[in-house]
Amino acid sequence: EVDHFHDLFAVAVFTGEHIVFADGTKIFRVFENLLSNAKKYSAPGSRVYARLYSDNENGYFEIKNISKDPLNISAEELMERFVRGDKSRSEEGNGLGLSIAKELCSLNGGGLTISIDGDLFKATVRLPKNGAEETDEKQI
Repeated sequence: EVDHFHDLFAVAVFTGEHIVFADGTKIFRVFENLLSNAKKYSAPGSRVYARLYSDNENGYFEIKNISKDPLNISAEELMERFVRGDKSRSEEGNGLGLSIAKELCSLNGGGLTISIDGDLFKATVRLPKNGAEETDEKQI
């Protein structure tokens, strides 16, 4: 599926069924933050890639984009509270998004990892599959 974020292209690859056990409201906030960041901070005319996949124990959501500004910061620093990738950014935000997203993933038994390679930004959400077959209440 392809969608346009102004002059960006979003390419999503979702194959098969990937069911995880999580609080949908909290995980929605994680996805919302990652997609919003991709929209705000991607280089004009570039692509944003999103992918869903799973293994025997976890489901994963991965998003990658090319940053419009150099990312002269480590992934660990970017995940700290009140830290933004480019301190001169004029876009709204207070630098809490990735820190909160990481905490929300942790509260759901999962995790959020970030990797930076030059101007390539990649975030991976990991959520457990265990318990997903026990109840439909928290499936996402």
